[in-house]
Amino acid sequence: MKKNETTELTVVERAALALGTSEREAKLAELVKQSATIVEIKNNAARDQAHGAAMVLRTTRVEIEKAGKAAREDATAFSKAVIAEEKRLLAITQPEETRLLELRDAWDERIAAEKRAKVEAEARRIATIRDRIDGIRSWVPTMASQSSTALDDAIKTMVAMPIDVEHFAEMTGDAEMARGETLEKLRAMQAAAVDRETEARRVAEEAARLAAERSAFEEEQRRAAAARAEQERKDAEARAAREVEERKQREAEEAARREQQAREDAERRAKLEAEEQRLAAERAEMARRQAELDRAEQEAREREEAALREAAELSARAEADRKERERAENLAARNAPQPTGGTWSIGKMGGCIVSTEPIAGCPGSGHNDVEYYGGHLICESVWRPADAHVLAASRDMFTVLTLMVEQITHPANAEHTLGAFSLGARIAEARAALAKATYVPEVQPEAAAA
Repeated sequence: MKKNETTELTVVERAALALGTSEREAKLAELVKQSATIVEIKNNAARDQAHGAAMVLRTTRVEIEKAGKAAREDATAFSKAVIAEEKRLLAITQPEETRLLELRDAWDERIAAEKRAKVEAEARRIATIRDRIDGIRSWVPTMASQSSTALDDAIKTMVAMPIDVEHFAEMTGDAEMARGETLEKLRAMQAAAVDRETEARRVAEEAARLAAERSAFEEEQRRAAAARAEQERKDAEARAAREVEERKQREAEEAARREQQAREDAERRAKLEAEEQRLAAERAEMARRQAELDRAEQEAREREEAALREAAELSARAEADRKERERAENLAARNAPQPTGGTWSIGKMGGCIVSTEPIAGCPGSGHNDVEYYGGHLICESVWRPADAHVLAASRDMFTVLTLMVEQITHPANAEHTLGAFSLGARIAEARAALAKATYVPEVQPEAAAA
């Protein structure tokens, strides 16, 4: 048999076997051929012939459906059993995994909390100093609308304010700079306040003069307003008389318009009612036709959905079988009694042991990431270099020890003592393995100088 040939059945072949396709297909074609001559019914005998042929086909169809249902039920039972076993196996390790993760997370949270506490304390200290510096700067907006006297008092208080390391620590220079800037702005504000107060006094005197002039002007306006009011009263009376006449004319015209509008509305309502009746009949016919179309489309969708469901079930069973085979093959490779072959050595990532041959039974796990580890990963996280050297040489020592035991226990040497054996080659190999397993620390430059 060629290397790539297999005796496993495909999904389609398994389905054909479950339904007995090889036996049924020819019989089904023969049944269809037998009734192909029935193309028209002209009498009762022809009707009975068509009915009998249809019943034979229906009986055959029901048998095929029963066989398909039995095959699907068997596949469903197998799937449920796999799921149950998976849950049972996971329940063995899940509590321990959860417990270890909780221990790890609790430790990480304590360390993170301590770091956060230190950072928050330092942030609060700096924030307190910055608040004090901002308090110095806040004098400017606080005193923005104050009098020149109040500003002078604020300047004196600011000058007397102590700026020292006790209150401002490493930001004492910033505090001095803030006080200098604030004093400069307060002095400018005081000068502006003096100018503002002088201008306010001038404006008050001007306002008094303008108030007197306004009073005289308002009196003159009052007299003119009285004259205008009298004239407006007379104009209003004349305007009211005209409006009465115009209103009577508008009311007559409006009555005629309403009567004409009522006649036109009645005619439009009659036309609308007739049109609505016609449209209602058309809508009813369209609704009937749409209902027939919807029913036909629903039946077609149901047939299509049934076919899709069956195809999905077949695909799911095939995928489940493939995964089970792959899992069994990987498990067998992982549990094989022979250790990984090839040459073992320390990988390029510190503390890991790698081999020149791939690791069996671990697809997608990262053990065969040669570019990252410098080989196929045997183990990692070995802390001590001496331990790493022993582990890297363990495959060689295992091989040498096995060969030595085989040579010592060989029937040809059964009557000789160990000292009589010529084991030079094996001893040399053993010494090479021991040398590989021995870690010689590198001399650091500092230690050599000392």
